[in-house]
Amino acid sequence: MRKSFKKSNQGLDNRFEVMLSGSMPIKKKELKENKEKNSRNSTMYYLGYVGELGFAISIPIVFLTLIGKYLDDVWNTYPKMTLSLLIVGCVISVINFIEVIKTILKRSKK
Repeated sequence: MRKSFKKSNQGLDNRFEVMLSGSMPIKKKELKENKEKNSRNSTMYYLGYVGELGFAISIPIVFLTLIGKYLDDVWNTYPKMTLSLLIVGCVISVINFIEVIKTILKRSKK
């Protein structure tokens, strides 16, 4: 009977420590699993960058082309503004692409 009392008392002590510290003790195995899940080599990590690249490339091209089309309709200069702003959008997209690749390379080195 004495041994069972110690076991139950020990369990209460652990719960009490958790309540005081606010966090549960984490085992080394759990830390290793969490680190592998959040590693920079994971597929989801790079899928996020693929999405970012898609937006960095497409948004300036589409947005500036639509503005060029609108300006051509207002000023009655059909292909000039659309093509000009399309080229500007492509240049901005290339610059955005280079910046995103630089950040990916910096983070992968850490």
